[in-house]
Amino acid sequence: MQRPVCILALLWAVASASEVTPVQKVVAMMEKMVAKGQSEKDAEEAQFTAYVKFCENTTVEKGRRINEGEESIEHLTAEIEKAAAETDELQQEIAELQSLIDSTTAELENATAVRKEEHEDYTKALKDYDDTLAAMAKALTLVTSSSTDRAQVALLQLSEAVNKSKAKITPSEASQYLDNFLRGVDVPAESKPSASLLSEPVVVSEPEALGYEHHSGGIIGLLNELTTQFKKERNTLKMEELKKKNTFLTLAAGLKQDIDDASDDKSRKESRRGVLLEEKATNEGDLEETKTVLAADTKYKKDLEMDWKKQAADFAARQKLRAEELVAVKKAIELISGESVAGSAEKHLPKLLQVDTALALLTAKQLRASPVQKLAQFLQQEAQRLESKQLAALAMKVTANPIDKVKTMMQDMIANIQKKLDEEGTQKAWCDEELSKNKATRSDLSDEAEGLEGKVDKLEASIQALKADLSALSDSLTETKQAMANATELRTQEKEENTATIADAKAAQGAVEQALKVLQDFYEKAGKATALAQVGSAQPIPEALEAGPYKGMGAESGGVIGLVEVIQSDFARLEAETTSAENTAASEYESFMEDSKLDVTSKEKDVEYKTVHKESAERKLSSKEQELASVEKELAAATTTYETLKPQCADAHPTFEERKAERDAEIKSLEAALEGLRSAR
Repeated sequence: MQRPVCILALLWAVASASEVTPVQKVVAMMEKMVAKGQSEKDAEEAQFTAYVKFCENTTVEKGRRINEGEESIEHLTAEIEKAAAETDELQQEIAELQSLIDSTTAELENATAVRKEEHEDYTKALKDYDDTLAAMAKALTLVTSSSTDRAQVALLQLSEAVNKSKAKITPSEASQYLDNFLRGVDVPAESKPSASLLSEPVVVSEPEALGYEHHSGGIIGLLNELTTQFKKERNTLKMEELKKKNTFLTLAAGLKQDIDDASDDKSRKESRRGVLLEEKATNEGDLEETKTVLAADTKYKKDLEMDWKKQAADFAARQKLRAEELVAVKKAIELISGESVAGSAEKHLPKLLQVDTALALLTAKQLRASPVQKLAQFLQQEAQRLESKQLAALAMKVTANPIDKVKTMMQDMIANIQKKLDEEGTQKAWCDEELSKNKATRSDLSDEAEGLEGKVDKLEASIQALKADLSALSDSLTETKQAMANATELRTQEKEENTATIADAKAAQGAVEQALKVLQDFYEKAGKATALAQVGSAQPIPEALEAGPYKGMGAESGGVIGLVEVIQSDFARLEAETTSAENTAASEYESFMEDSKLDVTSKEKDVEYKTVHKESAERKLSSKEQELASVEKELAAATTTYETLKPQCADAHPTFEERKAERDAEIKSLEAALEGLRSAR
């Protein structure tokens, strides 16, 4: 009991010097304790209220995110299963389309081979007709230009063969007789060449005999008849070839269209399947990520609720203890401030102080030199050196408590500091882990965003190029179709002019032929005219006419008929040349139109292909832009998380290392003080 009395005496002495009694000083100290306790109680309550608010908001938010995660998992699972089923179905359809393409391609190749064989047969047959007709033209020239008995046997054999043949004679059969005729009868049989002489020049010999003249009319008629027959057969052959060609082109175009349609359908399905596979892979990645986030949110919510429950129990206990402490201190103030304590102190303690002044001063001096006082001084110095509020508070409490309680307080403080150090270490490890994960996530998302931006740029460039190609193809198609229209217009006009010219030439030839017949008939008749004998006359008649019968104008008539024949040949040549020009122009027009149609078809297919390709690229661009937006959204979320972590983890001041060094120094100071206190006892 001596130490408290001494302290009270010392306080009394100090209070007397400042005209404040020790009781008043003690009451004032306890009132400060009440104010401080109430303030700390209110601050603790406000802190816990904020904590509760945080827990409520966080659990609601986590609950919402958990519900959304579960719904997202259900949706993603359904989308993945749907995409898997659709891709399997598309794969089967693609295989069926490929089989159709292969079978149709084989059918087209077979038809092409058959068409090639038909065209080769046509070319061979056409050559036979052309060669035979050329030989007949040469034979006609020889027969009409010469009276020579030239290979009469061969032509008679040809005539007999035609008369005896029940079926029409073929060009190859006729060529055999014509070859013999064109070789000539003067060539011995054993020296005749084996090759056909249809292409050799015709040599007209001098007239030898007139034995064959009575057969020439029949032979010419036969040759003309065969020429007409073979021309008709050649025209029929050409028409059949044209029909076969058109039939083949129609069939080939249909098969190619089927192949193109199947290929386009296959490409669309392959494109759709690729898009579905990409979406499926994206959804699978999102599903795994959603499951991970859901598990983390569920665990965090559960841990927070457990911590909330524990903190609530601790808060209730602490608030109860603080309230009881305030009640006790207030009760002490009430008791000390009462008449029984304060009044007695004013009445008796000053006398006691005067009597025992020396003892009080001596006791105070001894107190200042005690181990507890030294400990308090040491703690105060360390508090100033380390700027530690906890050591300063402990230094004030040391002198007012027994040594054992001081030891307990110091040991508790060491334990508390160590606990805080461990908690901060745990917090530091958590911060390091979260910051590392966040940094890796932001880096991965940034790389993914850059990759997607590159793909988006590439797709945009491809789309622009396709648009330019489509514009150029459209212009080219317009030009080609305009050229076809112009060619058709010119061809129609040219055909009309040629048709009129040919008609005029034929009409002129008919008129000239009639005129020529009239003249020839006249001059033939004039050539048979005779002169009448003059009747005697009394007076001589002067010579008014030439002697002899009148036979026409002689040379003049021959010149007129010659000129008429020249005119007739000119009109015949005009007809032939115009007909040839018309046939050539028609053939060139058909060739141009066919080539132009093929060019238009090719370009239209190219337009269709590039349009499909552009639309596919646009769909991919839309998909990549959506992916990029999603990645950028995730990156923004990761950045927001980083900004949330940064104040408590990256920008904390003082840093964890500085706080650890301070707490280690406090622990060392307390351990040194505790060791000194043990040594002093």
